[in-house]
Amino acid sequence: ARMPLQTTEYSEHAPSRSAGVEAVLQPDTPRRSTTSSPSSSQSSPPSPPTAPPQRYNAYDDLPRTSVAAQMETQEAATVEEVHTIPVETSTNDTTTNNWLVAQSEHSQYESFSISDLSEIAKVYNVDISNCFERSDIIRLLIEARANPDLSRSSMGLDALDRWSVSQLRALANEVQIDLSNCTDREAMVDHIVCEVTHGAKSHVLPYLRTLAPLATMSLSELRGTARECQVKISDCIEKEEIIKRLIKTIKRTRGVRQ
Repeated sequence: ARMPLQTTEYSEHAPSRSAGVEAVLQPDTPRRSTTSSPSSSQSSPPSPPTAPPQRYNAYDDLPRTSVAAQMETQEAATVEEVHTIPVETSTNDTTTNNWLVAQSEHSQYESFSISDLSEIAKVYNVDISNCFERSDIIRLLIEARANPDLSRSSMGLDALDRWSVSQLRALANEVQIDLSNCTDREAMVDHIVCEVTHGAKSHVLPYLRTLAPLATMSLSELRGTARECQVKISDCIEKEEIIKRLIKTIKRTRGVRQ
């Protein structure tokens, strides 16, 4: 008997041989759906660009006000550290200051004549008989001015304590010493003595020493001094007028510089 021929019907939905091979070679690839959804016909919006990775900052975990407060605290601490750096004090500061003062006095004495230096040496009771150089005299004068025991009486200026305010003003005006900041007579005397002993008016020290006893003289003694200095005082009635006249004349005759 003839065997009936068995035929196989192929459905269009059945997987083909090639589809089976593709599924074996790419098992993880999902099959593309042949049915289209209503939303697939519409174009999807482009995805936003991915931002680059940012470095982690510890301040990101804090509120904005806390970050600003911590930054201000750190800046303040830095400024405080800068301004509180300890400064080492040198033990040679006093020596340096003394050296600067000596240099200033030395340059001041350099403009004096030998006769001026000799007169100042007499006021300080400095013996310059063994000095052969100008620099030797200046050195001795600087040492004498640095003497802590130096006083008005030792320089013959203690008589200035008996001068009146008007007499002190007349004297200061002649040697150009400013007394505007002096509030009383004692302050005037102190300022004048300081200027002529340790200030820029040391060249008028012999002149002041000559004038200092005038305030302690009687009227007859003042007239005798005026005759010796050849000062005309016939028109002077008061004692103070004679003293002021002597201040001006002695300054001119002695050639006192300003």
